[in-house]
Amino acid sequence: MLENVIKGLIQEAQSHPINDQEADRLMALILHDVAVGSEAARHPWVTGILDHEEDALGEEGYTLFGRKEKSSSFDLAVQHNAMAITASICEDFVKGTHPGAVIFPLLLAESEKEKYAADRLLISAAVGLQMAQLLNFHFGKPLADKGFRATTLVGAMAGAAALAWLREESEEAALQAMAVAASSASGFAFPFHAGTEEWPIQVGVAAHTASIACRIAKTLHFYNDRFLSGEHSFGKMLDVLPLQEESGKYSVMEIGVKRHPVNSFVQSVIEALLRLEDVDVSQVEGIRVQVPPGYQAMPVLMNKGPFEKTNLALLSIPVSGALALTFKRMKFEDLRRANDREILDLAGRFEIVIDEDLKDYDTIVMVKEKEKEWQSQVKSSCFYPSLAEELSWIREQKGETLEWVEYYRNLWDMKI
Repeated sequence: MLENVIKGLIQEAQSHPINDQEADRLMALILHDVAVGSEAARHPWVTGILDHEEDALGEEGYTLFGRKEKSSSFDLAVQHNAMAITASICEDFVKGTHPGAVIFPLLLAESEKEKYAADRLLISAAVGLQMAQLLNFHFGKPLADKGFRATTLVGAMAGAAALAWLREESEEAALQAMAVAASSASGFAFPFHAGTEEWPIQVGVAAHTASIACRIAKTLHFYNDRFLSGEHSFGKMLDVLPLQEESGKYSVMEIGVKRHPVNSFVQSVIEALLRLEDVDVSQVEGIRVQVPPGYQAMPVLMNKGPFEKTNLALLSIPVSGALALTFKRMKFEDLRRANDREILDLAGRFEIVIDEDLKDYDTIVMVKEKEKEWQSQVKSSCFYPSLAEELSWIREQKGETLEWVEYYRNLWDMKI
């Protein structure tokens, strides 16, 4: 059963130390989320968490991304930081989900309190990210088919596993915490494809669920040891029978970083378009976008609008692309202009072509003006940076967040 596969994966993570390449990637992912979260900490979604919490803020305690004050409450800091990461819409990602937004705030707050060694923190992060990949492999598509967001449902369970392992270095403790999180998480599957704003708010709830699950699990004499594949389980709720498989197929090297506040599959197109700084949209006759075959699995990517709720434009290559070309930038609030006549007109000139020679997130964009043509190509490797590359990007794009980035770099003596 799948629960045994999970136990095997955690045991494997315990017995095989993180290698240098994996440590490099994990720190790049963590510091990316700290940087974008620190920048987004001024968003009302984030500041609202601290409303009426003045007594919990001071000079000592747990770091709050983007703020001088610290929180005396573990859970308050976790919720704030998780919400800050997801409010950026530029977090870590793997196949459309963003597990680090839930996992990293839990581990960072716990490490501030207990001063765990860097290798133990990184192993716990790897455990959580592997759990997220496994759960997404089995349940991601069924959740998406029903219109739900996998990030928070998967993240609550993966976050619980990571935090439980960090505290106790026990696969049994991780499984118990995951079971409790699964029973809770299945109750807050707000619809993602409705275009509402519950979906980013969920991340703070998911992180809180993971925290509470770890506390409660330790008190239980009995727990549902078939919480994914049993008769009364997460899988049963989705009417999905999980496959039993060999461990070892999930890697932290498969996790990347988002550069733009759109869907993971749209970001490479936005990156390519933003590199074409001299395009005059008034002269554009057509935009040809070549993407890999995997993009065919998401027809919503080809949607040219209009939208009932403009937030849904983050899933659209033509409309998000039209916004990026028009404003020479991509911000989440730009999506509110998705139904503007000039944006929809430009989106109508997009042609999406499936290119069998491309893979992952490789993208080629050609923009034809009346008298000239522009071309831009982006490789998937752009979104899987080394730690040095990521720090360079942070310094260039998010310089004001370096105070929090450097704090976490120094906390575990992970200087490069």
